[in-house]
Amino acid sequence: MKLLIVDDHPTNLKLLRVTLQSQGHQVREAADGVEALKVLQAGGIDLVISDVLMPNMDGYRFCYEVRNHPLLSKTPIILYSSTYLTPSDRDLGLKFGANAFLEKPAPPEQLAGLIEDVTRAPHAAQPLQVPEDLGVLKQYSERLIKKIEEKNLELLQRTVELEEAQQKFRQMAENIGEVFWVATRGVTKVIYVSPGYERIWGRPCQEVYDDARAWLWSVLAEDRPAVIEAIEQDKYSNENGYQEEFRIVRPDGSVRWILNRAFPVRDSSGQIYRNTGICTDVTDRKNLEGQFRQAQKMEAVGRLAGGVAHDFNNLLTVINGYSQLILLKLDERDPIYHDLDEIQKAGVRAADLTRQLLTFSRKQVIRPQVINLNVAIVELEKLLRRLIGEDVLLVTELKPDLGNVRADLSQIEQIIVNLSVNARDAMPKGGTLTIATSNIDLEETSITLFKGLKPGAYIQVSITDTGTGMTDEVKNRVFEPFFTTKEPGKGTGLGLSTVYGIVHQSRGYVGVYSEVGKGSCFKVYLPRVEAPADARKRAAARTTSPRGTEMILVVEDQEVVRMYIGFVLRSHGYTVKEASHGGEALLLSERLEGKIDLILTDIVMPEMSGPALVKRLTKQRQGVKAMYMSGYPDSAIVHQEDLDPNAVFLDKPFTPEQLLLKVREALDAVIRG
Repeated sequence: MKLLIVDDHPTNLKLLRVTLQSQGHQVREAADGVEALKVLQAGGIDLVISDVLMPNMDGYRFCYEVRNHPLLSKTPIILYSSTYLTPSDRDLGLKFGANAFLEKPAPPEQLAGLIEDVTRAPHAAQPLQVPEDLGVLKQYSERLIKKIEEKNLELLQRTVELEEAQQKFRQMAENIGEVFWVATRGVTKVIYVSPGYERIWGRPCQEVYDDARAWLWSVLAEDRPAVIEAIEQDKYSNENGYQEEFRIVRPDGSVRWILNRAFPVRDSSGQIYRNTGICTDVTDRKNLEGQFRQAQKMEAVGRLAGGVAHDFNNLLTVINGYSQLILLKLDERDPIYHDLDEIQKAGVRAADLTRQLLTFSRKQVIRPQVINLNVAIVELEKLLRRLIGEDVLLVTELKPDLGNVRADLSQIEQIIVNLSVNARDAMPKGGTLTIATSNIDLEETSITLFKGLKPGAYIQVSITDTGTGMTDEVKNRVFEPFFTTKEPGKGTGLGLSTVYGIVHQSRGYVGVYSEVGKGSCFKVYLPRVEAPADARKRAAARTTSPRGTEMILVVEDQEVVRMYIGFVLRSHGYTVKEASHGGEALLLSERLEGKIDLILTDIVMPEMSGPALVKRLTKQRQGVKAMYMSGYPDSAIVHQEDLDPNAVFLDKPFTPEQLLLKVREALDAVIRG
């Protein structure tokens, strides 16, 4: 129906309008009787609901004017008031032409019933004369208007406050990501559950209204007994609240972690009669906790691996060094030659293993330079084709305008080789290995997909195979050290963990995307730089080991290593002084007459580090040059500000030839200010 509501209070109009519109009616509004008459004269109104007390023209006079209008006299009118109407008030209203009376605020169902009754029996319109009671009515209205309006305003204000509170509650409950619920004590009946239930559980809210414990059947079977026990023992009614965590299985099979916080609700007498609570999806937090524990485990294993590699490299320096020196003196026909050659080969393999351990633990000295990855991949292609075999097709998709990265070239090559070999092993019956490069810009909105990365410009290298793929369990552990799916004796489990260590040491990110039977794709992201690629240096071929006559101060805390270095250098013409630690080296320098040309020092030593020693010695002896060596050069990475940016490094273990070449390089270098 098309209804006209008349009231001078906007709040009253709003409440009445909302109620009538919810019942399907079309509503027009007027602030008093004068305005209402104009609306009626415009036509199209089926029924009027009017307040009694209004300025300009009250409800009784409005009724009188309508009933005496030739075109409007049949219009049904309901008068409503916020005060109790006595029989005489009703009689007066009927006398002026009202069809019915209603106290406000009226329940919606009462209002609907009255509208239906009035429209069934329309008023029998008869022309009326202004009675003497009209003056009495005016006095009555003026006398009570103040008191009535005060009472009406107070009541309406409370109603509005209640409506606003209900609206705020609905907005909060329907828009928060959590599940807000209210149930009877013991969760025997659900009184309310917010739409968050459908988002988190993936099931309709109606199911818990029909069965208060339907949500329990989504709880993971192994977690369900503890949840049921909490309900049965009435833990949800704990005075200080109750908190629990459990897992649910959604209809799509995904598992989510839920934090449920329950609280008791008391009635006016203080008795607990309901339970209420909030369920929060904490899956992301649980995943982060797992990643943090994994990071701690990786860090602990890394420290252990780095420590083992440090000690082992000192031993390998001596083993490999002396074995090579002896081999050089033996004839290949000597029976001992081949035995010693096998020892040296084993030593080289051991050195490779410790290098992987150092890379994994991010303790390896890095020599960064600006590299174009396309060039590095092209130069590796020949090696890669030999490594992956003839039954695997190698495809390269290299972006022509690829940017550059600043990284250690040998480490970059190690990443590509390790990932390629891993891909080959995933294709025992052959397949296709694709290496692709591209420029990529990571925005703030997408950076959450890449743990630890900052927004910016990156180079992406993807290595994709068409192999067996991985399960979720394998994917979650693929970068763990010593984890391998290969048969015993066919893998160390360090290949991918080494890749992980290199990439994170280079401030990048590596991720894996894989499905069983559909292959795998490893994607590496490295920061892009604007600088041009450095020129590739090629070592000149040598027929003999370099020699010299300079004075070299060797500082090394491991005696066997120190003796080995001294032996090699002296046998090639150098004068060598040895010290076992920094303090001894300083004392030796003070007492030594003549020039010291080079300080060859270990980086990590007790009491005083190599860089700290060099700083003090260079103050004593102007122009002295420095060269560093280490099998565990943590300080070279973490505290690079202590080092000469032009310093020469020598990784342990090293051969006599490598030692002599590096010493000559350090001695021949020009000191830069």
